[in-house]
Amino acid sequence: MSLFSLKNISGNCFLLLLTLMLIVIWGGDVKGQRTYATLSSQSPNSASLPSSSVTNINNCKGASTTTPPPSTAVPLTTMNAKGSTGLLGLLGSPGIAYVNLIFPSGVPLNTIVYAKISNLSLPSSLSTISGEAYTNTTTVAAGSSSAIVYGGDGSIYVAVSATVAFNQVRIILSATGSGLLNSAETAAASVNYAFFNTSTAATAAADCGIPIGTSKSGNGEVTDLAKAIDGSLITHSIITPALLLSSVEQNFYFSSLSDANDEFKVTLSIPPMILSLGVANTITVFAYNGSSTTPVWSKTLGALVSLDLLNLLGNGVAVTTSIKPGAPYDRISINCAAVANVLSALYVHEVQRTPAPPVFTVPNPTICPNTSTTLAVTSSSSTTAKWYDAATDGNLLFTGNSFTTPVLSIPTTYYVSILKNGCTGESIRVPVLVSLYPPPAALPAITGTLSVCVGSTTSLSNAIQVGTWSSTTPTIASVNASGLVTGILAGTATIKYSVSNGNGCISETSINVVVNTQPSIPAISQHHLCVGQSIDLITLNPADANGTTGGSYVWSATPAGAALSSTTVTPPSGNITYYVRYTKDGCFSDSSVLLSLHPKPITPHVTLN
Repeated sequence: MSLFSLKNISGNCFLLLLTLMLIVIWGGDVKGQRTYATLSSQSPNSASLPSSSVTNINNCKGASTTTPPPSTAVPLTTMNAKGSTGLLGLLGSPGIAYVNLIFPSGVPLNTIVYAKISNLSLPSSLSTISGEAYTNTTTVAAGSSSAIVYGGDGSIYVAVSATVAFNQVRIILSATGSGLLNSAETAAASVNYAFFNTSTAATAAADCGIPIGTSKSGNGEVTDLAKAIDGSLITHSIITPALLLSSVEQNFYFSSLSDANDEFKVTLSIPPMILSLGVANTITVFAYNGSSTTPVWSKTLGALVSLDLLNLLGNGVAVTTSIKPGAPYDRISINCAAVANVLSALYVHEVQRTPAPPVFTVPNPTICPNTSTTLAVTSSSSTTAKWYDAATDGNLLFTGNSFTTPVLSIPTTYYVSILKNGCTGESIRVPVLVSLYPPPAALPAITGTLSVCVGSTTSLSNAIQVGTWSSTTPTIASVNASGLVTGILAGTATIKYSVSNGNGCISETSINVVVNTQPSIPAISQHHLCVGQSIDLITLNPADANGTTGGSYVWSATPAGAALSSTTVTPPSGNITYYVRYTKDGCFSDSSVLLSLHPKPITPHVTLN
């Protein structure tokens, strides 16, 4: 059985044996926690093929199961194979060289071993490099198969698996013979090391989910494979089915098994066409665990996306869908079947494994107008939420599991994704709509006297009688439940009147009340006059003990009485009191003065003798 399999979704399912497959690894070596082969050996050369050889065999084994050979292990283990020439047009014998890489603890079932190859020289397609899995030094493991794996950085791997557990891989370099004298091929390759990826909960949590490689299998074409995993939604691979009742698929490989909750995003588009549900169901997505040919999950495109998204696809628009297999996986395949050639091509823009989309603690909340709210999602300690103002692109508003919105006056939709810490790939963005309750009816304005003296009160009122009074500056002025404002300290206080509706939303109006300093004038000392003598009372005006100036003085004959017609008075005999009120900014202070009238002395008479 092959390392890779193909599902035909046009009818019955079948397995396609692939003995060699080209895989593009994007970004270099296969990632993940690795276990290295720590023993190596070479198979003896055939006596008839003395030109095949292996040198420096000890330099391809790992220093331990967790580290590759040290960088000082040079020169590299090198294989050379040269075919023999034949006579009289007969085909000569191939030249073969072997390197064995051994894992003392064995390779678990359903595991792929990667042997890194460098300096590969294959003169033609007749010379090959391949691999076999062994259960011991002499027995080929059941279901052994291999594939040639090409890294995006130019690295080359031989990938080997079997349908049973094994403990050794054999790398086989073969050079073809020839029927012509002196025309046999010579092949060469260096073997760096061999490893397999070990998946644990820790490696799954740390894996950023970018596919390490992609391949094509089946009957058809897949061009520009690596453009489906290059991190850009602008570029894409192209899957083109071939013969009727056959199918072709693009496969994607990850360096570790996913967490059971992990999802993967797939962005697809097609040339504009009428995309019916039947046509959409000729495209199927599979998820696999290791080298197993049995998928852990599969669904057709028609079951994955809504009718609206199918219509967008039919219009040539790229559509992203998030898929949760619900079981650990490290390989997915997108299969496209040829059905009467109705689907000319399928474009795969991007494939990436991501954390599960966010779950809101309060989905789609409703708040009062002109207030804010805190939106929150649940996530693990290894992930973080990212908040945006658009479903795609847009502006990043906040990074963190709780996001406090600005004050909102209209319904607003935010979009949030989940990101593994230390990674760049995000889950699909999920919208959350913040709706607004209807606001309470508008309030009439506050009425009343809008100034008050320190220590005095003024009464305010509002036509709506079910509201609540409050002061934003209670150290300057307080207000009680009936709207009575008491001045406390000179300054300006904002007094509010608030009305709540059934949703708890508040409508309010406010007004400023000025608190003025209370004047304070002292009593005026008794003043003595002679009968018939006049005095201008203004000359007796006392200064305000609180330092207030610029007010007005009003003199009267009675307390708080009418102002005198003239402040210059000529009192009759006896004692008389006059009263003065000093007023500034509506606040006043009273004082008085006692005028004592005295008779004039008797005019002396002078007698002349």
